[in-house]
Amino acid sequence: MKQGRFFTVVLFLSAIFALFGTEKAAAEAVSYDRYTPALRKAETVPAGKNAANQLLVYPLELLKWPVDQGLLFTEKHRLDRKTKWFLDKLDEYGISPNANIMFPHGAGGGGNFDFMRMLSLKTRFPDAIAEGWIEYNHHIVFDVGGKIGLDRIRDTGFRTYGLFDYQKRSEEHFFGIGP
Repeated sequence: MKQGRFFTVVLFLSAIFALFGTEKAAAEAVSYDRYTPALRKAETVPAGKNAANQLLVYPLELLKWPVDQGLLFTEKHRLDRKTKWFLDKLDEYGISPNANIMFPHGAGGGGNFDFMRMLSLKTRFPDAIAEGWIEYNHHIVFDVGGKIGLDRIRDTGFRTYGLFDYQKRSEEHFFGIGP
């Protein structure tokens, strides 16, 4: 009889451990990965904080729709890829446009020109340099320049080039005493 009671106690204890062990294992099985989404209790937000959040969000909602429409149009017509292809082709032919949107002196734009690539002479004269640029921005009304020379002289480490730069400014202050 003692064996029967001992067997029932062992069976009863193993059933209890299995029951509590499976609950713990099931809880661990659900959240074993720290990056899985877990449902959380909704926090109660004070009414004043919710109103302040809405006051900050709603003015930005006015900007959201046009930005979304612009992004959808860009994606639908693949304007980003077309623009990159166009700029790569221009660079292949020696023209590099640039835009100064956040320039410290003001917004503007311009371009750099590699005349050796434009005239397809880069293969015949690999060491020759013939470049030019033109720029416009807020403070300097007009800036144009060029560079002509040789990058390597007869396979040596020497090079030579001439540089000219012309700037037309609306006014130029000389140490604060006027233009």
